[in-house]
Amino acid sequence: MNEFSWNIVSFVGDDWDSASKVKMLNEEDAKFNKIDIKEVENIIA
Repeated sequence: MNEFSWNIVSFVGDDWDSASKVKMLNEEDAKFNKIDIKEVENIIA
């Protein structure tokens, strides 16, 4: 396991639960896993 030392932490105000952000992340997951977006949506439904 790699050990990391954190010196600076930045917080962002992104809303990761917005409908558009969830859709975008699901599409990225589908592409990364080489599966159809419908399969991702079925998993999280």
